[in-house]
Amino acid sequence: MVLKLTPEVISMVIGAPTEKVDPAWFNTETYDLYGANDEIPPAVSSEMLIEFPKVRESDVQRAYMNSLNDRTLSNRFKHLTDEEFWREFWNTFDDGGLRLANYRAYEEAFYKQTVKQWCRDNGIAYYIPDDRK
Repeated sequence: MVLKLTPEVISMVIGAPTEKVDPAWFNTETYDLYGANDEIPPAVSSEMLIEFPKVRESDVQRAYMNSLNDRTLSNRFKHLTDEEFWREFWNTFDDGGLRLANYRAYEEAFYKQTVKQWCRDNGIAYYIPDDRK
């Protein structure tokens, strides 16, 4: 079996902005994914399930800030709580232009890379349709 990493599958990695959310689960025998609100069939044993990764948006934002290697921005955001960071990040980067577009491209790549790494770490064969990266 091979897990097809469609946009819908990759979107399951997206967590809440700042708080931890209930996990999603992956069935290692059938390659089915169960979201936090999905009912897992009674025939599926817990040994068949592994947790699918979830990434809080604030963690992606922090990684993006680190990737910019901008000392001024880093100092401005350094001591903020997750909620403060999230709000200040959007005040800074939600310009509707290039700053936002650059972040969105980074965010998309971050989520995709997270799922790919999770697949490699768990020995799950995968492919991304039309993936040129």
